[in-house]
Amino acid sequence: MAASPNFPLGNAVGHLLFLQSDGPSPWIALLPANPNLWSLAYEAVFYVVFPLLWIARPPLGLTLLACAGLCALPKFWPSFPPFPAALFGGLAVWIVGLASAWTIPPSTARTWSNHPWPSLLLLALATWQIDPGTVVLRRFGLNTSSFAGFELQHYASIPVLWCLLLVIGRRTIPCPRLLASLCWGIPGSVLAWHCAAGSLPQELWVPSGFVAGAVLLRNWSPGLGFWRWLAPVGAISYGLYAIAFPLQVIIRSSFPSFSGSALTWFTRLSVTVALAFAGAWLLERRLQPRINVIFR
Repeated sequence: MAASPNFPLGNAVGHLLFLQSDGPSPWIALLPANPNLWSLAYEAVFYVVFPLLWIARPPLGLTLLACAGLCALPKFWPSFPPFPAALFGGLAVWIVGLASAWTIPPSTARTWSNHPWPSLLLLALATWQIDPGTVVLRRFGLNTSSFAGFELQHYASIPVLWCLLLVIGRRTIPCPRLLASLCWGIPGSVLAWHCAAGSLPQELWVPSGFVAGAVLLRNWSPGLGFWRWLAPVGAISYGLYAIAFPLQVIIRSSFPSFSGSALTWFTRLSVTVALAFAGAWLLERRLQPRINVIFR
């Protein structure tokens, strides 16, 4: 709120109730100085749904399909509220992770699941930028406008992101050949289609480079020790998520004339990073434990 002084109080209360969403017709508009908060509504739904799934233990596959179907409704039924549909879409992705934790055992052998995560990471970046889901929906004449953050077209990235998650989590990948085919085939088919049509749009040059890099690194398996250095960052990740963007806005608005050169850019970047990490550490490692004691 300090970075968005003219933001309506009612919308701020809506954020406390996790009703904020992104898109042209949101229920509660996002804070202009902190659009990162769009995902908190999804997380609130996950926390509410998890105890229900824990108690009822419904078939997760059917639950996932039902959520994905509800996410797709606005594409075929334009009057269906987009925000609830987007929440169901995010819930389906969360169920993929939950099912992985509940049903897929850790990998004990050096199998495909231990193989090159750098290649998978490049494929994930390429798939996200190529956006195959939007390409397919447009071919069928369906609406691809983003109304509430997470939508049907984003599902095209699930296979490669899921594989990357399983690799980092040292989980055995089910149907490895099928999933490997999806990881490569989803972005590759879009690039092949453009090449067959005779032209590769300029916006696809960078993701094409990512795919080429993934091909070159497909046999490189450097191990997972690299990810350990992220553990301290993960311990304060929520704090970083909540304050990093508004800090940028506050610093930029407080020193508007301090800009226009590489020196000022790096200076502001260094100050923002230092304040963000310090503030996140205070919130997560000092303030949050005291709050937890109060509510126990």
